[in-house]
Amino acid sequence: MNTFRIEIAGEPIPKARARAKRFKGKIMHYDEQQQQKNYISALLLQRICEHPKKRNLFDSARILHVDMEFHLSYPKSFNKRRIIQYNEGSYLFASKPDIDNLAKFYLDCCNKIVFDDDNKVVSLNLKKMYSEKAKTIIEIRSEE
Repeated sequence: MNTFRIEIAGEPIPKARARAKRFKGKIMHYDEQQQQKNYISALLLQRICEHPKKRNLFDSARILHVDMEFHLSYPKSFNKRRIIQYNEGSYLFASKPDIDNLAKFYLDCCNKIVFDDDNKVVSLNLKKMYSEKAKTIIEIRSEE
């Protein structure tokens, strides 16, 4: 069983809606997040190069399990009392971005770099929380 874990510093990025514009009478589709995807993909590639197995980390795997944790910065509306309540678990706060859009962005970034295609993912465990330090943690496990 192979395991790959990466922690990406910074605010988690949700997948944006598809965009299109009219140019010379034709509709052109574009990805406004291409630079962000390239950056995250480069981080993933760098981390894979540091991995002991390096090449073909999950190429032979038919089944993948993915765990993701999204640590978002506290909303500006939170005061110190509200942050303490949230950390104790007595106050729940759910807002945007949607957790499925967060997962979709990072799975798309992993395609062709960490694994061949995200259709190999059979279980996806997602967790969205607020914390002092914004980051994304991704752990991928293969089942041969």
